[in-house]
Amino acid sequence: MGRLEPSSDRNQAQMEPQLEADTRILFMIICQISPWTMAASIHAMERKIERQAARLLSLESRTGMAEN
Repeated sequence: MGRLEPSSDRNQAQMEPQLEADTRILFMIICQISPWTMAASIHAMERKIERQAARLLSLESRTGMAEN
């Protein structure tokens, strides 16, 4: 039988070029996002957070009434 090499070293060496390629692709995609798209995304997240906060406050007030 042949000598067994640690598979993690071999797999890591094979994955590094792929990770570098993936990182370059991701960087290119991020660079192509317009500032308006980014602002719209941030605004949408802010609205969602505000809705969730309002819902949480509503639930907290209901449980406070139920405990009394």
